[in-house]
Amino acid sequence: IGNKAVVDRLADVKMQMDLGANALSQNIFCFMLKEGLYGRHLAYIRGELKKRRDFMLEILANDFSGLCRWNRPAGGVFINLEFDASVSVQRLFRFCLDNGLLFCTGDMYANRPLKSARLAYSYLQPPEIEKGLAVLKKCLLKCSDICSLTGSR
Repeated sequence: IGNKAVVDRLADVKMQMDLGANALSQNIFCFMLKEGLYGRHLAYIRGELKKRRDFMLEILANDFSGLCRWNRPAGGVFINLEFDASVSVQRLFRFCLDNGLLFCTGDMYANRPLKSARLAYSYLQPPEIEKGLAVLKKCLLKCSDICSLTGSR
């Protein structure tokens, strides 16, 4: 209980200082640091991300050779795909969206149009990755056929 203007200002300052994290999550994180659990948690997360990355890369190698190129990230949570000039990334994006798959187009991260897509694997389990890549391949093949027939880019 206090002056509303002061309470509102203090709440705003606290939110800016802790980036909006609630007190419970801050206390849990503090406990993990004090007890040495954070390092183990990071090792676990890194291992899980590597498994998911490798799973996605394996499917790409088996099912997407000749359709696109991709990077093998040393870290992070994304794999970048690059498409041939004949592929309309905007059309591919729409086909995928119509089939329940969302990806970020490469031009979201550049000042120019790119023939690329950014795939995230961090929040997905292997069956979801497999399903999503199957949809992507189906849409990419459909888009490639249409683009080659129409000559659109």
